[in-house]
This record gives sequence, C-alpha cells and structure tokens, in this order.
Amino acid sequence: MAQYEDRDMSGSLFVNKEKTAANPNWADLQGNVMVDGKKYYLSGWKKVSSQGTKWISIALKPVVEKATAGGGGQQSSLMVDGEGPDPF
Repeated sequence: MAQYEDRDMSGSLFVNKEKTAANPNWADLQGNVMVDGKKYYLSGWKKVSSQGTKWISIALKPVVEKATAGGGGQQSSLMVDGEGPDPF
C-alpha cells in the first residue's frame, strides 16, 4: 500500500468524532490542507441557509511545526498562529 503524501493545493477533511453535545461549537469536520507548500489545519461547520440550502463554512489555521529547543532533544508543543504554552 502506498504511503500518504501531502500534495500542494490539496488536502483531506474528516468527520470530527470528538464533537459532542458537551462541545457543540467544535467543527463538524477537521483535516489538513497544503497551499503554496505551507500546511494548514482545515475545519468545517455544517450550516443550513434560511432557504434550506445546506452548505459548509470553513476556516484555515497555519500549522507551526514543532521545533527542537537548543539542540537538547526536547521539542516544544505544537502551536497554532503563535498561540501555545505560556513562556513565563
């Protein structure tokens, strides 16, 4: 079986199995996409217009790769848009 490989201008979207009644604002769909060689998280929410038309609202967030800190072999937490653990 061939191994999955990210390709530019494409991605994948899956049903978010973590969404429950306890967290109704979480995305209905989640995945990844690559645009111009940069990886993004892709989230989608199922919507219905006032006329009854079904559609999906989407959002992208850049993936910030884990970085090795000072060559000590430790890795920082995965960060999105610069948000992450408090440095202080």
